[in-house]
Amino acid sequence: MIETHPAHHVQSGAALLDDVMLDWYTRIDTERLDCSDWLHCVLAQLYETYLDGLRALNVLTPEREIEHGFDTDPKGDLTPLWLEEIERRKGSTHEGEGGVLATAP
Repeated sequence: MIETHPAHHVQSGAALLDDVMLDWYTRIDTERLDCSDWLHCVLAQLYETYLDGLRALNVLTPEREIEHGFDTDPKGDLTPLWLEEIERRKGSTHEGEGGVLATAP
């Protein structure tokens, strides 16, 4: 596996979510988001539990969890990176960027 920055892992996970749930980022309670807590992470908020989310997305190995930014791994807390990705998507809905459908002309 090629070593990449954790931000790339989060972008990969966000793209994976885009493929199955275009509005996933609107469903996240950013005040509660805590990627180091399996009860308040992105997947738990979208799929009821972290493990349900992994199964739904077919992310079934520890390596894939890390590659998609769902596991904190030794690089530290991914919460700030997920918050940035969510905000980027919220801002791009009017611009048609980032794999998000445009909602404005």
